[in-house]
Amino acid sequence: MAGRSLSLTIGIDLAKDYTQVSYLDSGNHVISMSMEEEIEEYQIPTLLFRYRDREAWCIGEEAKKRQKNGEGILIRNLLEEVEYGTETTIMGIRYFASDLLEQYFAELFKLIEYKLTFGIITNVVVTIPKLNKVLMDVIFDGITRIGIKKEQVKIISHVESFVYYVMNQKPEVRVNSVALFDFSPDGLTYMRMSVGAGRKPSVINVRTAEYTEEMNLEWTMDPEKKEVLEENFISIFEDLFKGNVVSSVFLTGEGFKLDWYAHAIQVLCSKRKGFIGDNLFAKGAGFFGREVFYTPVLGDYLLNCYGRTKVNVGIMVSNGIREVLQPLSSAGVNWYEGGARAECIADQVEELKFHLESPFTGVSKMITMKLTGLPKRPPKTTRLAISIAYSSDCKLVIQVEDKGFGDFFPSSGRIYREEINIEEGASV
Repeated sequence: MAGRSLSLTIGIDLAKDYTQVSYLDSGNHVISMSMEEEIEEYQIPTLLFRYRDREAWCIGEEAKKRQKNGEGILIRNLLEEVEYGTETTIMGIRYFASDLLEQYFAELFKLIEYKLTFGIITNVVVTIPKLNKVLMDVIFDGITRIGIKKEQVKIISHVESFVYYVMNQKPEVRVNSVALFDFSPDGLTYMRMSVGAGRKPSVINVRTAEYTEEMNLEWTMDPEKKEVLEENFISIFEDLFKGNVVSSVFLTGEGFKLDWYAHAIQVLCSKRKGFIGDNLFAKGAGFFGREVFYTPVLGDYLLNCYGRTKVNVGIMVSNGIREVLQPLSSAGVNWYEGGARAECIADQVEELKFHLESPFTGVSKMITMKLTGLPKRPPKTTRLAISIAYSSDCKLVIQVEDKGFGDFFPSSGRIYREEINIEEGASV
């Protein structure tokens, strides 16, 4: 590691087809890592290769080259296989899909260290299209096995990357709403971001939509279907923009590298700023890393989007005079970090009341949890452990466990659970 003097924060856009990397330089600027010296080539194919004659691996373009030469086995669809929990046999050795993705990360970090010879990787932000707990657990395991501490690893959605990218551009980019279209092999994804005014904290709202049937990447190869594709695209964005003032539009993904939308781009960018590029999500991950590991600049904003919690959660407690609200968990944070743990002394109570309120809509709800069967004990001798855990940005579980009171009053072992669907505002 001689000569590696800079502590590196890197952002990784891990997608089905390609991976891209960004990093913070010595001036805390977010830079995209290029794979070529003379040209801007940011994409690393999300492919893993295993040599036939030895248990050694490579990734990306090197993997494609080795496979073409018949030197071993090429492994595709790494993310999907992890989500499905598949197993495969390669050269007589059985691998779980999670093992292969972890191996991909090991090779990716070797490549990053080869390219960025001036620093040591200490902080990592990975952005993925959608937050899937199975995939996220494998990502955390893969990176921590390389030697990065788990608390130095963050995972965010593409939606969040989009927000952090836009919020770190010049203010004129986001005078009104900002839209993004991502055209990938999975179809077209739309995001529209707007920043609320006149309240503190300011709310950043992001709305999303997906178009998988109307926008098929394979149609770009068919001259007749190209015309249909362009017509569909125009129809989609004209419908989406009705009633919304959009000042800037970003286009990203493999589909927008191809020649099929010459007329559509003229219509789309009429009286709007237009940007086309590959590396938006990777750089957004880099900006997020700068925000959480170094210099917070978005502290006055509350983010309302996919991947972020929707409500503030608190418990009603007595201060000796009246009931007051004790906050437990906040809205607008990454759902996998949005839980809470607390303990309290329950004094002759038969129920607990949890208060849920959306800072985005102002709607609130009181959840009453009956403590049926809780042993009767003398005053101040019942200790309750309370935990809040999210399984997605819209689903949480409140759990209360009777811990008793040491050796004097052993725990009854009773556990009370309430599953809550935030969107419906009701138990599920």
